Amino acid sequence: MKDKGLVRILLAVVITILFSSMTPGCLDDGPVGSREFVDDMGVIVRTDGVPSSIVTLTPALTEIVFLLGLENVLVGCDSDSNYPSEADKIEKVSSWSGLNSERIVELGPDLIFMDNTLDASGSRYAELTGLGLNVYRTHPRTLEDILENIEAISEIMGVKSKGEEVANSMRQRILSVEGQASTDPAGDPPSVLHVVYYDGTDDPWVMADSTFSGDLIDKAGGKAPIRSGQGLSVQVSLERIIDGDPDIIICSQSSLWPTRTRELLMNDTRLSGVAAVSGSRIYEIDADIIDRTGPRLIDGLERIRALIEDFHKGD
Repeated sequence: MKDKGLVRILLAVVITILFSSMTPGCLDDGPVGSREFVDDMGVIVRTDGVPSSIVTLTPALTEIVFLLGLENVLVGCDSDSNYPSEADKIEKVSSWSGLNSERIVELGPDLIFMDNTLDASGSRYAELTGLGLNVYRTHPRTLEDILENIEAISEIMGVKSKGEEVANSMRQRILSVEGQASTDPAGDPPSVLHVVYYDGTDDPWVMADSTFSGDLIDKAGGKAPIRSGQGLSVQVSLERIIDGDPDIIICSQSSLWPTRTRELLMNDTRLSGVAAVSGSRIYEIDADIIDRTGPRLIDGLERIRALIEDFHKGD
């Protein structure tokens, strides 16, 4: 009898472990019932327990979902979601040109995550909510905002402890970079211009200093040579770049959208007197780690920091 009782206990333990391992994202608190969250736009978003199917509408949000181990509940994402490689297997339901709203409705996600930065007019949000879909919007402007988004998404998805672990690890990396920057030589920090796109015929597009890009440069120990508080990226004249005279120029380069930005800036005779050009301090950086408001932005921060360290060494 004792042996049979022990077998029953062991069997119950095994069954419990098996079912818990099958739970998407390894839920750590299993919230049930109606729940309320306030998104970055101040809108209350309600869920019935933990969402069992979700859609992400930017690559950064897709990366966050995978990092949190929630890919099993991701039923749709945008066409630029290319990391990790497993994201290729997720159905693509949106792109820069628009939403496949009909297909999103068919998929019937419990919740859609979208970044309001890429929907300034609010038209996509209005389209989705008008169809009765549940949408949670993020709107990060700094590295800390991104970490808070990771924590918020993890709480919504029932993996709060995982989100806190990821965010705290990233905070430590940020603190490490800031600590390195604090040892830089006294005086003005080097000016770093982030150029997103330049085709040699129209004004260059640069990242606004008031965005997460400006925060990256500041934390890495640099400063923005051109101040602009409007939008995510703005067009500026070559004259403004000449006047700003950046010490370092970083150029976004993407396998999805390859550009000749660095080459054209280096060979534009009008810019020959700019410090970054004359000193050959124009660098291509993978756009995925400096243009996306996701977890790999910390990689971008460390890359920019390395360039600033090289500048101080005179390399």
